[in-house]
Amino acid sequence: MRCLARCCALAVALLLLGVTPDARGVFTLLDDFDNYTLGPLDDRSGAGPNFQQGGWIDNGAQGTLGTDPTVHLANVVVDPQVVFNQVLQIDANAAGGLTSVHKTLPTAIADGSTATVFMRFYVESISNVTGNLAIGASRAAAPGTTADYAGYGVAEGETKPGGTFRAGDGNTLSDLSPLYSPGAWNNLWVVLDNANDQVQFYTSRLLGQAPTLLTSANAPFDFQGGPNGQDLLTLMFQSSNNGPFAPMADAQYIDQIYIDTAGMNLTNPALNPGAFRGDYNFSKFVDQADLDLVLLNWGGTGIPNGWTRDFPVGIVDQSELDGVLLNWGKVVPSPDFPDGVPEPGALLVIAPVVIPWLSRRWAGTSVTTPRTPPRS
Repeated sequence: MRCLARCCALAVALLLLGVTPDARGVFTLLDDFDNYTLGPLDDRSGAGPNFQQGGWIDNGAQGTLGTDPTVHLANVVVDPQVVFNQVLQIDANAAGGLTSVHKTLPTAIADGSTATVFMRFYVESISNVTGNLAIGASRAAAPGTTADYAGYGVAEGETKPGGTFRAGDGNTLSDLSPLYSPGAWNNLWVVLDNANDQVQFYTSRLLGQAPTLLTSANAPFDFQGGPNGQDLLTLMFQSSNNGPFAPMADAQYIDQIYIDTAGMNLTNPALNPGAFRGDYNFSKFVDQADLDLVLLNWGGTGIPNGWTRDFPVGIVDQSELDGVLLNWGKVVPSPDFPDGVPEPGALLVIAPVVIPWLSRRWAGTSVTTPRTPPRS
């Protein structure tokens, strides 16, 4: 009875109070597009819900016929993998065309300082109907074309081998290795050294994976325009279509943009899987569906069927089950509840699962091969 009382008390504590804090370093969120109106990021209307959302300015779709103010190819859309998430989709509209959007940084990256911009990007596939996605910062207050970039890189989608990322190096582009992963979300760190006027890029595929430096024999990579003693004022994304096909059939997406103006920061400010494990289908709840995914894929390796986040490294086993049990009923972390909070009634739902599990743990019984948790 004493053991059961302890287990109940511990279950309550786990469900209502205890998770690992969400480590975000000193990154500041620039945008995650979650609270915007679906449709044009900036419809250039001068007013209304789709006008310059979040301070973003759409420079207009440009093609062989010039700039078309009626075409909107930078749009807030539903995540291609996660229906509960909103992201930025940006495309080019025609052969020889480009689309660009920019946003003023809340704090300029001062001359003589270093800053890190983190984001997640997704290039739908690699084919001759996919454009190139350029990412970088500008000294211009209102940039609009590639010539306005200082430090920037390009995720190639048409002319290079699948997954090639290129660094702007002065007035040229340098192919980097290793490759990024097309058809999947990639983490990207852009380190902007405004003291030496140089840029570095790091990527990773999995949320908990350490970043890898993208490099080549041409490193370091110089800002376009060279040293000039100016601050970096804006962040700009540009999609260009240099191929003969129009419109583009494959899309490019960006989400979860953060900045740290204090220096190089290679931590991952996106939702930390160690702080909120268990939401494997990214429904913003840890519930029966996540438990079903664990049981369905038990003992499997690689990326399990139906999982969209917190990919396990190795085998689906007790570690993944623990993530479900310890966070059962919690909703996704938010600014108000950075560690997640349990749904009402979560304790009653999960108690038949958690209490026997904790009892075996408390008694020192092996749980390497768990019993199948009862269905709720």
